[in-house]
Amino acid sequence: MKTIATTAKEKQQARASRYYENTRTAVLVRMQTRYADKKDVITSSKMKRSYGITLEEYNALLESQGGVCAICKCKETIIDRRTGEVRKLAVDHCHETKKVRGLLCRRCNMVLGGVADSIDLLKRIINYLIN
Repeated sequence: MKTIATTAKEKQQARASRYYENTRTAVLVRMQTRYADKKDVITSSKMKRSYGITLEEYNALLESQGGVCAICKCKETIIDRRTGEVRKLAVDHCHETKKVRGLLCRRCNMVLGGVADSIDLLKRIINYLIN
């Protein structure tokens, strides 16, 4: 048997669901517009918080690397599924000192992450490939 509280809760959930369905598109458009207007500010804030560099410093580093990955010297080719744009190069940093080392494409960044920045492991991988 349903209690009054359960019925009230179900009614509230149904109202919230209807409201969400009716306003979802408008809310998404508003959020996308707000994000587009502040994209550089948000990106700079995330970089400063995560890596200790500003968007201007990122762009200066990108320019000093010629717009390519510091390891393979290729441009990033991975497309961001949310935006449909080519992704930015990843900020590579030492996890111990937090010092930024350079900008890497997704492939090179994944390789370094996969070996946990271990020079010894990278040497063993090179020896494996040679033999």
